[in-house]
Amino acid sequence: MPEPAARLLHAHRGYHLFDIGRHGIDAQVRIVDTVLGPRATPSTLARLRVDAGRPGVRVV
Repeated sequence: MPEPAARLLHAHRGYHLFDIGRHGIDAQVRIVDTVLGPRATPSTLARLRVDAGRPGVRVV
């Protein structure tokens, strides 16, 4: 089965928010509903985690 992050490749536009600490890395994949105007509404497409000391990405 492919990594969860690889399944998120598509045409959405957005950004990532990272929380990096001793426990590992938490990431939010944030997208916007439009790029055509200044009032785009952001939403969270996915939440991902990489735990310290454990390989791989998991969806939370």
